[in-house]
Amino acid sequence: MISSVLICDKGTVREINQDRAARFENGNCGLYLVADGMGGHYKGEMASQMVLDTMKAWWAGFCADNPHLSIIQVSDVLRTLLLQAHERIREATPEGQLCGTTAVVLFLNGREYSLLSVGDSRCYLLPKAGPILLSMKQLTKDDVVLPHEPLGGKNAGKLLHAIGAGSNCKITIRTGRLPKAGAFALCTDGIYKFCSRDQIAAGIGRSLFGKTMNSGINRIVTEALKNKTNDNYSLIIVRFRAW
Repeated sequence: MISSVLICDKGTVREINQDRAARFENGNCGLYLVADGMGGHYKGEMASQMVLDTMKAWWAGFCADNPHLSIIQVSDVLRTLLLQAHERIREATPEGQLCGTTAVVLFLNGREYSLLSVGDSRCYLLPKAGPILLSMKQLTKDDVVLPHEPLGGKNAGKLLHAIGAGSNCKITIRTGRLPKAGAFALCTDGIYKFCSRDQIAAGIGRSLFGKTMNSGINRIVTEALKNKTNDNYSLIIVRFRAW
């Protein structure tokens, strides 16, 4: 059984929301996306919207055709779709400009998942064993310049990879089996840079055990706002249990 909640907001500082977030569900199958358009460059909102539109179109066809694809086959398809979005963004970007977006795409089907990521948006997994929450894991790796690396210093924290930016697009893919129960959280940096790991885990836990999932997502967003997040923010919490 799958259920989810989503929030995507421009925040209190920015005039435009360059984030996009989406969730699509059909029984025990679901597709989830967060994308954070690159601020300070050409139309980051266009890039994130193109990724969303690409995934939305595929999901409509996937549900209509109901193909029996393995999780590896679905991963390959989703990777191809992200590469197609990468090329469309590049084609729509004027010469001399830079346009791109991060992306985290999560696909659930039965007891398996596929996770694709580009950039520094994140996906966490909080497993549950009966009434006990286990340790939360960050499943994605931030594609950013680290302070101790050769390009560090003033470049620390800058994106190494983004969909639409540069000639190559490095996509990280991870697949696995779901625990018996738990929740995923997909978020952009407007959330995790202003909300500690423990606070995020507590919010996800509240979505698992609370009367409504909204109580958990609202707790995380409230904490980020209290800590004066100055960015757009997106967050999806996906709750699951064995079926």
